[in-house]
Amino acid sequence: MKIVRGIIELVMEALETIVFVGTVYVVAYLFLFQPSAVNGASMEPNFHTGDRVIANRIAYKLHPIVLGDVVVVRSPLNPEVEFIKR
Repeated sequence: MKIVRGIIELVMEALETIVFVGTVYVVAYLFLFQPSAVNGASMEPNFHTGDRVIANRIAYKLHPIVLGDVVVVRSPLNPEVEFIKR
């Protein structure tokens, strides 16, 4: 009986950890960071096709966008398409 109780406690602890990490990931993905892939040569030599970037979703709310900043925007015609521009 003690073995079964120990296994159940271990499984519950693992599930709590998985739920916590998953929640942190979802909150960070939805509100803080946005991963994007570079497609095309318009950002060379800084970024190349296939490079991955992580956009900070809250930085523009704290500070205005200035000349030279790299931004990720969604296409108004197709929200699934992202543009990475300077």
